[in-house]
Amino acid sequence: MTNATHRLVPAVVFLLLSACAFTTHPTKTERITTPRTPTTWADALSGATQLEWEPVLSAKWKVERKGLINLERAEAKDLPKDEMDIVLPVHVLRHPTRGTFIIDTGVSQSLKDGNGGGIAWPVSSFMGALKPEESLASILKRQPTPLAGVLFTHLHLDHVMGLPDVPAGTPLYTGPAETTPTSFQNGLMRSTYANLFKGQQPTTELDVSQGVAIGGVKHAIDFFGDGSLWVVASPGHTPGSLAYVANTSKGFVLFAGDTSHTRWGWEHQVEPGEFTGDHAQNVDSLSQLASIAKELPAITVMTGHEWEPAGAIVAK
Repeated sequence: MTNATHRLVPAVVFLLLSACAFTTHPTKTERITTPRTPTTWADALSGATQLEWEPVLSAKWKVERKGLINLERAEAKDLPKDEMDIVLPVHVLRHPTRGTFIIDTGVSQSLKDGNGGGIAWPVSSFMGALKPEESLASILKRQPTPLAGVLFTHLHLDHVMGLPDVPAGTPLYTGPAETTPTSFQNGLMRSTYANLFKGQQPTTELDVSQGVAIGGVKHAIDFFGDGSLWVVASPGHTPGSLAYVANTSKGFVLFAGDTSHTRWGWEHQVEPGEFTGDHAQNVDSLSQLASIAKELPAITVMTGHEWEPAGAIVAK
């Protein structure tokens, strides 16, 4: 092999990995027709159907604050540049007739037992600080009805690690174009995602662009058709990020996903930092979600990676 070839091979490998999506798992698109066009969130959530909501802490982790909060923003200048404790939640939603759904998947039983959970090297080398608390298998075992669907906020690794515990054939719902971003890092994660999605049916990309505008939100769809659960387009952190707004027996709840990882980020309306893909788009989506809380001050806001609900927005 010539010197020129030696130099060319790493360059070619880099270019190939840079063009990698993190998963080649097949997708399909579904359009859910929203039966009515409410103009306010009070109206949108005014139906008689309520969901049972069970939040579960599946794992604890510690990651760099600069990934969770954009420390370049003036509002964040006094925050420490350290690691921050976070959680991996699973939100269980039980519909009276449609069954049990979960938002994101926590961690699998295999991962909790120390058997890898399908996380391949080199990804596994970064998992040391992860502390599993309750596996998805354990969460599902105590549910009164079988799992009817997984509602992903997005497909970053920390939201899909429970997939090995999801029964094969369960519908997996994502936002549009969620599997399309390409990067060098994605190339390194392909085998892990292949392991996690093995045996699962194609993901169903919800066509949120065909949803209705409600208040300050541009696109929302009525998932069950009875006003109990709304899917909100929230792109920016990833292209297909979704948020969810639910009418539950505990009151209205907004599941913001990683549009805001933290309570501080939500309360100060500062988007995530290095972990987010498109900052301008993320800021816009965060503002749209904030409009829901401004209309419904009593709503419970659950951010992507903190256990306690967020407080009131203090940003001007």
